[in-house]
Amino acid sequence: MANVWTCDVLLSYLGNLPADMVGVRVLIVVTCGVSILAVPPMVCGMKSTKLVSDESGQKQSLICTSGVLYLFAGVSGTGGLLWYGAETFIKYQEEVLLGIPGVTHELGYSYWFAVGGVACMLWSGLALLILNRLACKNGRTQSNRAPADQQPRWATGDKTYV
Repeated sequence: MANVWTCDVLLSYLGNLPADMVGVRVLIVVTCGVSILAVPPMVCGMKSTKLVSDESGQKQSLICTSGVLYLFAGVSGTGGLLWYGAETFIKYQEEVLLGIPGVTHELGYSYWFAVGGVACMLWSGLALLILNRLACKNGRTQSNRAPADQQPRWATGDKTYV
């Protein structure tokens, strides 16, 4: 009965994978989806766009939302990549240690590109949140100042010579 081929149609590409690989794929898909969802609030919250009014603080809340989404995507991607790296290392560690000819263990370039992408997501989320916080602090201090004609002469930068 050797060399018998069947034409079975698989119902799912995830059906014949181990549970840990299905988990990794789910985390990576969540990472991609959430990072795509983070782009529209970021674009609407930029100062150069006029899609949302800037007066009511909606832009700051959109930027915060985008930053949180990028952080969530980065954490999800980090979990998936660490899980995949650990499983791959454990799976092939014994074969590499036995010195079987032709068996090597290396994480491919796509893994390292994914690590770079996840690092960029984490960095983007942190940068959006920190810079938005600094902009809110600076905006409050500038809005609480008195108009230039009501400030004392030394605060406006005018110099008087005696």
